[in-house]
Amino acid sequence: MESVDAQDLGSLHHVAVESGLAPELASQMYPPSLATDGDVCLFVGRLDARPVASSLAIRSRKASGVYAVGTLADARRRGVGTEFAQPQEDGEFAPTASPIGHETPVPPRPQ
Repeated sequence: MESVDAQDLGSLHHVAVESGLAPELASQMYPPSLATDGDVCLFVGRLDARPVASSLAIRSRKASGVYAVGTLADARRRGVGTEFAQPQEDGEFAPTASPIGHETPVPPRPQ
């Protein structure tokens, strides 16, 4: 799993389009402004350098939500999605799994 910046939005677009989303809609879903929002982190998972999974985390005051999590069909059952559900040891703003309706505390993002 790696963070995606505005220059690498193509990776997220690739996963979205390969999942069946129209290219125009993928561009609307992941605009460059989303990648530069300090309360949003975009993530891509890769297998052999190929983008095969994506998610985004949005932070609110004391919690974050993880949205738009998906793995391409041919990459499932290979641990990519599991990686998205693991907290990051370095304290970075990252997706973590929690039951629906429960908030997941998020450490402050370095300025």
